[in-house]
Amino acid sequence: MAVKPPLPGPRTATAKDGTRSTRKESAQQRAYAHLKQQITVGALAGGGYLTESAIAEELGISRTPVREALFRLDVENLVKLVPGRGAFIPEVSERAIREVMEVRTMIETHAVTKIGCPIPDVLQARLQEYLRAQQGAESSSEDFIALDRTFHQAIVDAAGSSLLSSIYRSMRDQQTRMGVRAVVQRADGFKSVMREHRAIAKALMGDDTEAAAKVVRDHLSNTKRALLDTDRP
Repeated sequence: MAVKPPLPGPRTATAKDGTRSTRKESAQQRAYAHLKQQITVGALAGGGYLTESAIAEELGISRTPVREALFRLDVENLVKLVPGRGAFIPEVSERAIREVMEVRTMIETHAVTKIGCPIPDVLQARLQEYLRAQQGAESSSEDFIALDRTFHQAIVDAAGSSLLSSIYRSMRDQQTRMGVRAVVQRADGFKSVMREHRAIAKALMGDDTEAAAKVVRDHLSNTKRALLDTDRP
């Protein structure tokens, strides 16, 4: 008696579905990463609208993954979906600036107080490494601000609180949008930030923790001032 070949089972269907899902996810992730990067670095200015069709044509993908990417960005408050209009890119508001900078100041000065001065050699070496990398990134505001975030995040992480590190990290996108803007707005923006970062690293190697916390507060205050001095339409 001939043995009948086994019927295709769920594994084959699952594999095919998985392949389709992976391709769909890849297109969605591509659209999401592209739009998020463009918004956070200011290439897509606040106050304008995005449309699914235009994005899909630009990226060479269908509108469905673009729509899903925009839903994700809406949840993250980087865009606001408006029926019949598209996805609105909100301006960086004065309230958002004040709130983010207030939270940053509280977390970063607490971190410095918690670590104490002088900071461990391993942290100092790490900060110096980031400073050297940042010095070489002055031709790209995007790379410069990414290293800026890394510099500050390292100080927060050294305090040893996973909750504070997580809260601080969750502001990453807002910090990027604001950071690029602050560097552009400040006179000699790149040089000013580098000078203040070096002052922070130097203060952290001293023996006065409160003085080091003040250097951090002054740096963040200067950043906030540059952001609030920006002319708004």
